[in-house]
Amino acid sequence: MKKNISFLILLIVFLTSLNSQANPAFTWSKINRDTRMLSMGASGLASTQYTAYSSFHNPAASAYTNFDCALSYQSWNTNSLRSHNFNFANSFSLGPFSLSSAVNFTRMPSMSIFDENGDNIGKFRPQNVQFNLGVAYMPLKNMSVGLSFKYFNERLTKSFNHKAIAGDIFLMYKLKSFSFSLGFSNIGLDITKGQKNRFNLPSSFCLSGSYRQTFFENHTISANIDSEIFFDKAVGLSFGLEYGVYDYVFFRGGYHLGLNSSVIPSFASAGLGLKYKKYSISFAYLFGSKELKNSFSVGLGYTF
Repeated sequence: MKKNISFLILLIVFLTSLNSQANPAFTWSKINRDTRMLSMGASGLASTQYTAYSSFHNPAASAYTNFDCALSYQSWNTNSLRSHNFNFANSFSLGPFSLSSAVNFTRMPSMSIFDENGDNIGKFRPQNVQFNLGVAYMPLKNMSVGLSFKYFNERLTKSFNHKAIAGDIFLMYKLKSFSFSLGFSNIGLDITKGQKNRFNLPSSFCLSGSYRQTFFENHTISANIDSEIFFDKAVGLSFGLEYGVYDYVFFRGGYHLGLNSSVIPSFASAGLGLKYKKYSISFAYLFGSKELKNSFSVGLGYTF
């Protein structure tokens, strides 16, 4: 009975939210805020190792850690327009339930503003804000389901800003060294400005897998593969690897492939992580992409 209800909810959300996605808005909401994941080609949706950022991309993952909090800074270089992104996220368990929350604040470079006559009337620095709240429930020992609610606010000029509310719904299953997840991301209503301007959220279906294994007692290897199919037929594929030594040093790398004008273009990435007891620091650098070259991220974490 519970399985039938869960499937019905997923089906209703999918059918009522499916649209042409002709004019995507809030595309920045698909930027991966987790420095660790970003260093692996933005892969790791099904990973259960670090879950602080789960409300951004997979709320069901928060069920697998007791407490995890993190903050990060991202210098995101889109077509030579560098934005500064500040993120804080956390997740914690309460018995079979888990809660997660996060906030993102982005400052864009200053841009000139022109009136209807084409005259320069000054400069303005656009900014974006996102708030997330997620909840997860573990009905079985190795399975969880999660929901997250997202609020977007995008201010492009002093007089032009728009807002939106979206949600994620994910199912996750863990089997020994493997974990799998599937779900829908950024489900929400169209945004209408005026009578003719209609914009869509970058909604998508996600299917992911992760593998983690310990060998020689103190060495670990993790492998991730994520797929994301957007409702406008764009596709994102991410692959990543992490090699850990004595749970102190982690070497990471990966590749993200964006197809059919995906909101996140293709890029390669590499990174390094250091961990001491419950504290961690991570660094990610993006390369191999004309649109995102020289983008990087630094993150701090605390987990127990």
